[in-house]
Amino acid sequence: MKHTFYRLVGAVAVASLVGAAGIAQADTAADIACHSAIGKNVSKLQATLVKNMVGCHKARDKGGLNSTDCNKVIGTNSADIESGGKNSAAISAAVAAMTAVCTDANAAVIALYPNCPSPESHANTTMDNVLQCLTKLSADYVGKLGATVLGNPQTEPLSKAEGGCKGAVAKALSKAIKTDSGTRAKCMSSLEKTNGALVTYGSSTCIDGAGDPKGKIAGAITAVDTGIDGKCGAASLLTKSNFQDMDFCSGTLGSAGNNAATAVGLHTCITKRAVAPTADGLAALIFELPGKCAVAADVIINAGFGQKHSNTRLDTGFTGLGQDVDVEDNSLGGVKLSGCNAFCEDCQVRIDSHNGYCRCGNSPTTKCFNNIETADATECPGGGDNVCHCMFGPPLALNAGGTPACVVNTFSGDFTGTTQAVGEYNVTTRTNAIVYTGESLFAPCPTCSGAGTPTVGGTGTCHGGQQTGAACHIDAIHPDFGPVSFDCQPSSGKNVSGTGLKLALAFTSGDSPSVNATINNASFCDTSAGPCHCSVCTGNTNVACNSTADCTAFGAGTCGFDVTTLSGVDQKPKQNQCGTVCMANTSPDDGMGTCDDPIDNYCDGASILRASGRGILTCFTNADCTPAHHSDCPGGDCGNCTLQLPRSCFLPAVTATGTPGIYNSEGVSAFCTGPTSNSGINDAGGVPGPGRVKLDFDFNVWCDAAHTKQFQLPGGSNCP
Repeated sequence: MKHTFYRLVGAVAVASLVGAAGIAQADTAADIACHSAIGKNVSKLQATLVKNMVGCHKARDKGGLNSTDCNKVIGTNSADIESGGKNSAAISAAVAAMTAVCTDANAAVIALYPNCPSPESHANTTMDNVLQCLTKLSADYVGKLGATVLGNPQTEPLSKAEGGCKGAVAKALSKAIKTDSGTRAKCMSSLEKTNGALVTYGSSTCIDGAGDPKGKIAGAITAVDTGIDGKCGAASLLTKSNFQDMDFCSGTLGSAGNNAATAVGLHTCITKRAVAPTADGLAALIFELPGKCAVAADVIINAGFGQKHSNTRLDTGFTGLGQDVDVEDNSLGGVKLSGCNAFCEDCQVRIDSHNGYCRCGNSPTTKCFNNIETADATECPGGGDNVCHCMFGPPLALNAGGTPACVVNTFSGDFTGTTQAVGEYNVTTRTNAIVYTGESLFAPCPTCSGAGTPTVGGTGTCHGGQQTGAACHIDAIHPDFGPVSFDCQPSSGKNVSGTGLKLALAFTSGDSPSVNATINNASFCDTSAGPCHCSVCTGNTNVACNSTADCTAFGAGTCGFDVTTLSGVDQKPKQNQCGTVCMANTSPDDGMGTCDDPIDNYCDGASILRASGRGILTCFTNADCTPAHHSDCPGGDCGNCTLQLPRSCFLPAVTATGTPGIYNSEGVSAFCTGPTSNSGINDAGGVPGPGRVKLDFDFNVWCDAAHTKQFQLPGGSNCP
């Protein structure tokens, strides 16, 4: 997955101003005074913007500002309007204070900020350019941090417990930004006065712990976790629903129904992934924008009901039984970035095998890094499948209508695509979805588990599959079916798809290319009962299609067999299974709908429901939920046949809309998927048929290919 980074760069090379020690050689006292004034005023501004944003959230959470976007720092319908223009006034005051000290004569200072990153996107040729850049960029980053850490609650007012949790996080956030920027500004001012010359931030001691000898910054970041533990931890008895109300991250709930484990998840998705790196990035942009681009990024997929709340969902098939299902939480991939333009945009995105998701076909526990999808006897010694396969997550457990399946998604080639504006991406991937019959109803894929609560990064033993009994590393947690691992692969004898169903997934943070109902065939599909979205290709029935172009991409002939030429009913295009109409949802699940009928009945056993609360096992009577029918239910009891849910369906145009960003980015794709050789999986899953996926991505961005130094957005001034 591709990630776009804020515009950095250099029309004027900072390196030309810097000697071996990183100190410019011809600076004046006026330059030092100017740089110090920038540090003092922009750090103060950042603290003020966060404080005002937090105040807006506090008022909104009490139910008084439902129409205000508190994370929009300035502009219409923003925290600035709510506060009577305090943010605009603070920006103007900061610019005025710096203008009193800094002029165009301070060319050495201007050279530290050659170009302004997006959203300002302009060259800094004058001091006014620089000051407008730093103040507006700070406002933009503060707003992005607010959206990530404080959310945008739709349910107002918050309850007392919810408000207490969010208030504690907000207070700690405000202190963290004020402490980080302020401490580093004082450090830089002191260092430059001592040296009698400008110092590039990236080469200074202020960038690390040496610039904070009293540990104020570390203490302020730790205080965020302390606030989480005190007001959002087990004692608060907040539920997953509460965190959804707050639009917060949400961790795995404890068995008692409270959030005993939630604080751990909040530490990761709030403090580690968002507050700590963004606070450092806000401080770094004050002192320089050096024109360095990141070269790699971890891609973390959040399942929506695991470590953080998100809109992640997978929808496949015309039956509706395979729609709104869960995917694994905290699955890790990676991308390489190269060939970026001067603004670190239009980067080429390629597979980065660094994170261990590429494995030898003849030895799933052997990690490989070179010659992807190519036989390599050096990396993958031995006979058989000695090819390096990179996987789109660990084996994916699915259960549609009581028919379990396990899917291993391997990339059939490298990624293609380029970046556009800030945080936006369009990346095409081609995958082989290798489908296996499931191990059991509630463990469709082999699991990796051991003693204690499973956690990503932990160890265990493979249960089921070709490596059963072998040691394994937990690579993700399926919210419904437990811990999974790249080390634990399904048994090859259960493969019902050969080399895999061929999928063309075009992930975008914008509007996905839609799968439209263009495969209707009057001799088979009754269009009054709903559309037929997908067929298969004449040259390869493993390739599903919405148009002949889909087949051409795989060299698989043309799309849309006439039904009389198909060898089996499983290959024919089918309509959705609504009784009469598919009604558009009122929730923002674009491209999705709900049937007016049927209403499906599910067994209601608490231990067998999806994390979303939806059912897994369909039923007609209570007897269908007894051990005689489902002996592998935990405790041999699946509950009773009382859970009633309307059938999900695809609208005539299957679409999805993504969300750009560094954190909480939503990548979407609409696609067609073909049939397997197993009629039970085809009938329950509804294939061939349409598919749609929305994945929540977080990105850890790196300065180097070895992933040893994390890139501080937007400037990357900490990179060597």
